[in-house]
Amino acid sequence: HYAELRQSLEQILRLSAVNRERAELRLWDLLLELRDLHASHDPERPQAHPGVRKAMELIEKSLHDPLPVARLAGETGFSQTHLNRLFRGACGKSLKVYALSRRMERARYLLRHTDFPVRQVAAECGLFDLQQFNKLCRRHLGMSPRTIRGRP
Repeated sequence: HYAELRQSLEQILRLSAVNRERAELRLWDLLLELRDLHASHDPERPQAHPGVRKAMELIEKSLHDPLPVARLAGETGFSQTHLNRLFRGACGKSLKVYALSRRMERARYLLRHTDFPVRQVAAECGLFDLQQFNKLCRRHLGMSPRTIRGRP
């Protein structure tokens, strides 16, 4: 894990010379990943199936890019049906619903803590249709992106 962490930090440092905001965003992503890694080693938490953990890891790493369930299944070595069944058993929701909820949490964070334009926030969450992004914010977060941005 340390080699991957070092490599990620070096990439963030290089990125900071070009685009400071994007580097900050990647640093937050890395910190959240470290938090989740720490939580996954907590003896008080039940361990999820390795395929579920791998799928969650892949989802977290690609929140900025649409990740089809077929590709997730291929990368974890399970069929779509079996991986979805494992995931639903561990998380209580499908892969698709879980991935969307993580994207929307990322959107909430970006809207509250950055001054990225709403279109850029949507793109950072893998959603390139602004109208769809607005609808998803209202449906999953209970308010429009502009309202979320204005809240403390």
